[in-house]
Amino acid sequence: MKRNTLKFFAAGALLAAAATVYAGGKAEKAKPAAEAKIAEHASADIVVVGAGGSGLSAALTAAEAGAKVIVLEKMKAAGGTLNFSEGIMAAESDIQKEKGITATKRDIYKLIMEYSHYRANPLLVSALVNETPKTINWLQDNKVVIQDVVAFGPGFPSTWHLWKDHKGANTIAVLLDRLKEKGVEIRYETPGQKLIMKDGKVAGVVAKAKNGDLIQIDCRAAVVGTGGFANNAEMMAEYTEFTAAIPVGNVGKTGDGIRMAWEAGAAEHGVKVVQAFVPLVANMTSMSTHLYKATRQFNVPIVNTKGKRFMDESMIINWAYEAQALGTQGGVAYVVLDTGLIKYFMEHGVPGTALNPEPILLTKLPQDLEQGIEKKGVFKADTIEELAGLVGMKAETLSKTIADYNAACDSGVDTDAFKPASSLNVKIAEAPFYAVKIVSSSIGTLGGVEINEKAEAVNDKGEPIPGLYTVGNDAGGMYGDAYDLLASGGTVAFAINSGRIAGRNAAEFVKK
Repeated sequence: MKRNTLKFFAAGALLAAAATVYAGGKAEKAKPAAEAKIAEHASADIVVVGAGGSGLSAALTAAEAGAKVIVLEKMKAAGGTLNFSEGIMAAESDIQKEKGITATKRDIYKLIMEYSHYRANPLLVSALVNETPKTINWLQDNKVVIQDVVAFGPGFPSTWHLWKDHKGANTIAVLLDRLKEKGVEIRYETPGQKLIMKDGKVAGVVAKAKNGDLIQIDCRAAVVGTGGFANNAEMMAEYTEFTAAIPVGNVGKTGDGIRMAWEAGAAEHGVKVVQAFVPLVANMTSMSTHLYKATRQFNVPIVNTKGKRFMDESMIINWAYEAQALGTQGGVAYVVLDTGLIKYFMEHGVPGTALNPEPILLTKLPQDLEQGIEKKGVFKADTIEELAGLVGMKAETLSKTIADYNAACDSGVDTDAFKPASSLNVKIAEAPFYAVKIVSSSIGTLGGVEINEKAEAVNDKGEPIPGLYTVGNDAGGMYGDAYDLLASGGTVAFAINSGRIAGRNAAEFVKK
């Protein structure tokens, strides 16, 4: 297990303590944070650290089994990134059967395992897949509305069970109502700080209240689901290749739960996996602009910082693939547009999405381009050679790339990236020309703590740590080395299903 991050956390605590004792002018031995005075004591059967999709699902499942549950949440509101989700993956649900959809558990299991090159934990994957249809029924029994089941893109299996109005916030609201009915206490702005271990077993959780007081909650089991570490620049730099990726839909995800579990003896697993997301326009990160939509089209050439193409641009329908490709280029690339292509987008429009299929006329694209120039995210020139100079490329390299691309448009045959002829319908030939800088983004990290198929955190020997469960983006084992978009809704499914598995097993554990 890497320990640099633990050292970073520990150093921060010690520096804070040192500042306190030196403020009085007398050097004293700093007390570890765990020895600070506890201002409040409480108790529960189970403490859930994190009120995102995984934590809320764990809490409700455990409460339904009769356990007394307290939930700790760092932020002012619940839901985490589930608020921004549009649906959840499942196989062989009743809804799918009614619609004649034949995405079987075996199909989805094999898809996940083959995508990960069998580096995913097979027992964990099968536990998830087998749980998914039961979870759809459980959600509906708890009054969550499943609006439809669709495929995210052409050739994808129809696994994506859409929330009401495609908004995860609607599902969060329903789960919160059910938790209130079950008498589950949620303490907001109260992050978990440390797991209390006794004889190798979970004995409690220390949390920090909004006023700074420490709270000790005695319990026999803890479920840790704090959402990963997308907002922790140090951990992103230490563990992942996406060091400069812009976090989207993530706030306060600093690896708290992962650090707590590691300190309690849990093994590290999957910490390098990032849920890499669509590239964003540099310095203009809104995904609603017409400029952003123009960069997301099959018929645009995309080049790296050296001026060379590096992928079949039509594959952006699977943005997990595109994000990985961009990651190999340092997380920065350029979409090359010309006046002809801009006119094409304004007059003919661009396709809609799986959720909003109506074509969109990019009538605001000229204004967006001018704004991008002001913000240094777009560069404009009268020649390709001049454009290359503006973005720091060799003129001959970019010129050859565009010439080769235009020849492919003429012939319908792309021998560089083998883009299909249907996406080679507009050449880059009419001045002025534009280079739109795009940069990597992410919607979370997807690992940290090794768990088994019961969502139990395990130590370096693979032995379960009694009473400790880890779920959602804090847990590793669902992926090999890259995010999978093919089983659409998969990360939401892992969050909610791992939460349910943990909640059920934690409730059984505390009854022993």
